[in-house]
Amino acid sequence: MFLGTNAAITDHFSDFRIDYLEIPATNYADAEPRYTFRVEEQENLWEYYFVLFQRLRIYANNPLTIGKMGIGHEDTKEIDALREALVNLLIHTDYFSPMKPRIRVFTNRIEFENPGKLPRTVEELMRTDETLPRNPVLAKFFRVAKLCESAGYGFDKMLQWKKQTGNEVLFETTIDKTKFTFMIGTTKAESGTIDGKSGMIEDKRCMESGMINDEGGIKSGTIPPKSGMKGGTINKILLLIENDNTISLTHLSKEIGINRSAIQKHIDNLKDKGTIRRDGAGKGGKWVIMKPYVEQGAN
Repeated sequence: MFLGTNAAITDHFSDFRIDYLEIPATNYADAEPRYTFRVEEQENLWEYYFVLFQRLRIYANNPLTIGKMGIGHEDTKEIDALREALVNLLIHTDYFSPMKPRIRVFTNRIEFENPGKLPRTVEELMRTDETLPRNPVLAKFFRVAKLCESAGYGFDKMLQWKKQTGNEVLFETTIDKTKFTFMIGTTKAESGTIDGKSGMIEDKRCMESGMINDEGGIKSGTIPPKSGMKGGTINKILLLIENDNTISLTHLSKEIGINRSAIQKHIDNLKDKGTIRRDGAGKGGKWVIMKPYVEQGAN
């Protein structure tokens, strides 16, 4: 499974795959289209790891910081948290289950869900450094590759996500599956429910909180919410571009609170309508607003 061919693996596991979808909504019912990106089937777990990790890292911030000696280095704590969740899923999945390990990226959360119950409660596992991998041979391969450690389930590393972003990390285990949820695009003060589960966070955006000052006005540097999902999001994109014509898709995603693929869809739409264009490529490129945006059906 780790390095073998897909043909050899499917001789033992007929439906071998890791299912990854990016969904442009907070739930399946509101998603239109149903998904914006899906990882194709890979040869083995080694290849799945790299494809999935490269996709997940776009949702993590790794800023460049300058140390006391004037040497720059990247802060990878957010990336490490997602990497730990990914490796945990690949190591501890019950590959004999008809349920498949899957990763779902919604606009407000990333879910890692794999078949198989944790051997103990999350609270017990967090109190000790003992690990009981479901697939010890796979765990050894990942340790040899320096992609995981031998101590514990990596909860401390995953909880760095909350420390770095202010967004919750939620651990659930039932009789047949385990799910780790990383909230994105939310703030520390938010609380509520998702799918009826207590302790999770509602579909609120960081762009829609903390915007009002003591006098009841809009704080400078924030974007007022607009009515209508599509028009509101596009107006926010244009306002951000107007304020910074070098802004990246990743930065737009973080500011507005939707995933990068959804931002790309809106950008493509604006380009098709002739509203904006991109001069130059990569970090040296700039956005140019060609004309005002008019919502479809507006007078």
